Amino acid sequence: MICLCSLFRLTLILMHLLTLVKTKNDKGLVKLIVKPLTETFCFPPFAEKTRFQYPRDCGQIMLNGVKASGVYTIYINGNKVAPLKVSCDMDTDGGGWLVFQRRQNGGTNFFRPWADYEVGFGDPADEFWIGLAPLHALSSQARYELRVDLRDGGSTAYGYYARFHVGSNTTNYLLRLGPFLGNAGDSLMYHHGRVFSTPDKDNDGSLTNCAESYRGGWWYHNCHQSNLNGRYGDTSHSRGVNWYSWKGHSHSISFVEMKMRPLKLADLRNKRRRKHTQP
Repeated sequence: MICLCSLFRLTLILMHLLTLVKTKNDKGLVKLIVKPLTETFCFPPFAEKTRFQYPRDCGQIMLNGVKASGVYTIYINGNKVAPLKVSCDMDTDGGGWLVFQRRQNGGTNFFRPWADYEVGFGDPADEFWIGLAPLHALSSQARYELRVDLRDGGSTAYGYYARFHVGSNTTNYLLRLGPFLGNAGDSLMYHHGRVFSTPDKDNDGSLTNCAESYRGGWWYHNCHQSNLNGRYGDTSHSRGVNWYSWKGHSHSISFVEMKMRPLKLADLRNKRRRKHTQP
């Protein structure tokens, strides 16, 4: 960014040819005295050109030059009349991740009805769920990947899915996932192809109400291998924040983030990486 103080001052000098003041000296002769300009002017700094005026996800926010993780405004499908505050992770695995769920302190109640899970609740700077309707709209903009980050005590783990999509309300927000990678073990593919359930809307494949029994809204099957919206800190069997393949059903994980990123962004990042590593 450039400040044009000196350049603008020079321009004024050239435009006005300085200020000429007529005076008389002791001999009555008229001479011209040049009165120098003393004012300093400065244009506001040039702003870098914004690539995406209405970014639709955290990937586009990153491509706009933003490097810090935090809460930013996006516009799903570029709709400028419907801004949405989201949490962006610009640090993990190259950045550009839109966080849509976080558990970290138990301060937010996740045992909620369908209406709450549909529109979202909580604070994107703290614990929150972005909402099923926004998740459908977001994941329908392009092809997305999913990452689940888990932390408990001094241990960390992650799960990665090469595809992530949530269906519309007419499908009860059906979950679609791609192939798995990661060191947390795969505890979400069991829920692939399942629809969402809440205590007041039982859509699971069990004879019992899984959401009521296990204290959260989720893509329950019969009933779960993961329960990331379960009751925080609850160590009774299957009722806490569970990821079975990492900590089992009787350990409630202390920190969880679920996040999505456009596959195109990952492809671009990998292409640049290959280019820089070629001899």
